[in-house]
Amino acid sequence: MVEGSKVNMKTKKVAQLTTVHPRYDTRILVKTSASLAERGFEVVLLVADSLEDELVSGVRIVNIGESKGNRVVKTVNRLVLMFRAAVKENADIYHFHDPELMLIAPLLKLKGKVVIYDIHEDVPRQVLRKKWIPFLLRKPISLLVRALESVVSRLVDGIVTVTPTIASRFPLEKTIETRNYVDLKEFDSYDPIKPKSLITYVGGITEARGILPMVSAFENLSANLTLVGKFQESGLENKCKNTPGWHNVNFIGWQ
Repeated sequence: MVEGSKVNMKTKKVAQLTTVHPRYDTRILVKTSASLAERGFEVVLLVADSLEDELVSGVRIVNIGESKGNRVVKTVNRLVLMFRAAVKENADIYHFHDPELMLIAPLLKLKGKVVIYDIHEDVPRQVLRKKWIPFLLRKPISLLVRALESVVSRLVDGIVTVTPTIASRFPLEKTIETRNYVDLKEFDSYDPIKPKSLITYVGGITEARGILPMVSAFENLSANLTLVGKFQESGLENKCKNTPGWHNVNFIGWQ
């Protein structure tokens, strides 16, 4: 890990890999990629979307292309495209952000690369809430994912997690915890007109994350809830708007 000053050795090239997250994801682009570029690393971010390649905050963003077909076909195609693009970049360090990319991590290790797995979610538990997975298959798939993460965690060079609960499942000597705190510099110019009770939720908006009881809790409060994110389930936005407490909600969306 490099803290504070710029790199004073031969410039290392870091490839950030994501097939699922948007290219402007704050954790991946701003807090990880741009921060590394600022400290002197050469950084490329490989994404799978329909946008053009570009340079943002010193980070070269490369689109590997979108995949079509059903969920399984798309996943396999993305893995093939991502592995080819990753090998082409010939980076020193590969930092991946999606569980499906665990399947190419061993191949990158075979090429002698440093590989880091960034775990944004408690994936085995998340699988248990996936409505698109048949109910009877959720537990077996959850156990399979947990086993795969256990194996991959012993192959990769480093693991980054967002909570102590997730970190506790992985080897202590190679695991660090980096939470999604805000950058206080973003508030340097903040000049509140008057203090008020305000709670903000930032992230994907789903029933599993408790959005309905969260909105209901504001029914009789003299406070406001600001929602920053996208509704990730069909019909959920209307459910929320019909929930007592919505009158105290300020829905920003994702811009």
